[in-house]
Amino acid sequence: MKKSYLMIAGAALIMTACGDKAMVQDLYSEPAEISFETFAEKQTKADPTAENSGASSHSALEGHHTTFKVWGAKDATTHQAVYAADAPGTVTYSTSDSKWKADPIKFWDKTATRYYFYAAAPASESWGFSFTSTTDMSDGTITLANYKLTGVNVRTAASTNATESWKTNGGADLDLMIASPCPVERSAYNKVTTPDKVNLNFNHILSRLNVLVKKGTNIQNSVVSLKELKVYNLKNKGSFNEKPTGLTAEQLAAGTIARWATPTVDGTYVPTAITLTATTKDDGVTTTPQYVLETLIMPQNVVWENIDASGSSNETQAYVYLKYSIDDEEFYGYYNLAAAFNATADNTETANVNESLVPFNEGWQNKLTITINPAEIEFDAEVFDWSTYATEGAIQAY
Repeated sequence: MKKSYLMIAGAALIMTACGDKAMVQDLYSEPAEISFETFAEKQTKADPTAENSGASSHSALEGHHTTFKVWGAKDATTHQAVYAADAPGTVTYSTSDSKWKADPIKFWDKTATRYYFYAAAPASESWGFSFTSTTDMSDGTITLANYKLTGVNVRTAASTNATESWKTNGGADLDLMIASPCPVERSAYNKVTTPDKVNLNFNHILSRLNVLVKKGTNIQNSVVSLKELKVYNLKNKGSFNEKPTGLTAEQLAAGTIARWATPTVDGTYVPTAITLTATTKDDGVTTTPQYVLETLIMPQNVVWENIDASGSSNETQAYVYLKYSIDDEEFYGYYNLAAAFNATADNTETANVNESLVPFNEGWQNKLTITINPAEIEFDAEVFDWSTYATEGAIQAY
């Protein structure tokens, strides 16, 4: 009899626990998984149209990258890391259900007053992160040391976005993007229904150079081929600090070269355009502008400097080398890149700049259109009487 009594009591205890659990769920809900949604800002300054290859026109991050690193912290009774600086999460895009999935999974703390999230794409151990303050979780900083570009032409690369493995020194040229900070208020996750997702807005932190070529009115009926187009002396290695000292909030928001510390030229870095060969006047270089080069650029200043006709071996500033043919004749030239963007030697105001340099700021696309339109060789002839020695002095009559 006693044994039966204990079994009944045990059953009653289980029923009571289930009832309490249902009551708690109605009031607060079970802990919900922290999930993510993303948006990628378009690059500014001469954003190419849909004819542009690559991912610059995508507004969804998965158009650029399918992974990113995430860091986060919450304001509870004390500031607590959720994805710690030394233990970030990796978020991966699932094509099967079109959702971003975090590893490790974290859950919303409904007693916390606020969360802050930071992210960097693509996912790599090379990203660094730290909280500037031990008490203010809104003041986090993303860093990256010694990132190196190799000069890949986006138009010819199999992938520069999401699928290739990524290293800081060498390997594929991948567009770098960050999102920070992203505050999430308690009202967004303290819900009976499904909490809101963390909406991360990613921005590009590299610059980009897009080059188009076309033929001008003087040679519309000629067969024009682009043989070579190369860009020399662009700096290709640098270290990123999201919040260097001395910058205003406006400068940080606008995009600046100052967040990339002392870019340098490291190894061979010569972005090379695709060639456009022609057999008739309607192929090769046409009267419609055509993209031949799209390359990622380390944010930097490009300085105005004279280039001699042969492309001096002592030239240290960035310049463009162009080789092309008109019908059966070849031509070539060297053009200072800053001058091509209307910088001047004497700092006089121009259409684009008011200095002797061009800033390739982070998040900018810089479009250079080259029109091949040489001046026609013209002749002028006249017939006149032979002169005599007496009238011309230095000319001997025959």
